[in-house]
Amino acid sequence: MKNKSTIRNIPYLTIILLTLICILLLSSKNMIMSQASYPEATIVSSAYAVVEGSDSDKEEITFPHTFKHLSPRTHVTVTTHINLNKDDPIYIKTVYSPAKVYLDDELIYEFGRAENYPSYMKDPATEGYLIGTDGHSGDTELRIEYLSPVTRSSLTVYSPIYGAYKSLFFTLLKLNKWSFFIALLELAAGVLFIFISLMLLCYDKEVCKMIFHFGFFSLMAGMWSIGECNYTGVIIKNPTLLYLCAFIGLFSQMIPLLYFCRLAVGFKNDKPIIVIAKLLTVLDLVACVLQLSGTVALSQSMYVFHVILPLILCFLTAYIILEAVRSQNSRANG
Repeated sequence: MKNKSTIRNIPYLTIILLTLICILLLSSKNMIMSQASYPEATIVSSAYAVVEGSDSDKEEITFPHTFKHLSPRTHVTVTTHINLNKDDPIYIKTVYSPAKVYLDDELIYEFGRAENYPSYMKDPATEGYLIGTDGHSGDTELRIEYLSPVTRSSLTVYSPIYGAYKSLFFTLLKLNKWSFFIALLELAAGVLFIFISLMLLCYDKEVCKMIFHFGFFSLMAGMWSIGECNYTGVIIKNPTLLYLCAFIGLFSQMIPLLYFCRLAVGFKNDKPIIVIAKLLTVLDLVACVLQLSGTVALSQSMYVFHVILPLILCFLTAYIILEAVRSQNSRANG
């Protein structure tokens, strides 16, 4: 009995340990950020844009800006002037759109080239890249020629950022520190809980399964977060991998959460939970097949899951409350 009690307390002890690690890492991060001495990178705030087929010749925009009601592969040209130091790179982010980057009419980089992406991708994935400026310095015209996505009728353009390499990395980390830190924490927690569950496999299978499902949920949430974080794209230069991680993590995270709640609460009738988890698994597989066949992109399936996932979460919450009231379930009450 004492051993079982100790085993059941492991999840709580692990959470406490992770919380302490989180506090220590956060303190270290803040010390590094506060003591780092580096020149600030420059974030471009406005530019001029020309949209193919538009009545107006040129419009002034502020970043981020979304162009709406566009036909697929509409040309959108964004132009601004920047004051570069020699060899300063530029950070540019694109979302599902091919783009060409020019400095003083010289092509320096091309996003979304067809040969760089698998055939099942209708649009290139979100890309964030540090682009070398090939010796350009002083007042320079930056022109970005976008092609709007096929899978949506809008195009969002984001601020270019330029400066020394160190400045850019620290600026991007500063802008994305919370999302990046939380993503790493979720991934670490997921791996840790899954490892603990495997260690307990011979002791208590019910607790083992519960810890495993919680760890898998944390891992899926971490995949989603790490795929969505802009800073990750600078470190991991594989936009398609991050695209798949983000959407598979988003679509799948509710499945292990359902199984975790089923075991943690101990529903008198757990069939609805099992049925919903299996249906969601089928929907996830269908979304992946549609993406891999080039029929419907995961970024399009996302809108369906934006409806389904909150509904499932609301049902799960209501079912736990119902279990607590109707069955007098002490776990549901706790």
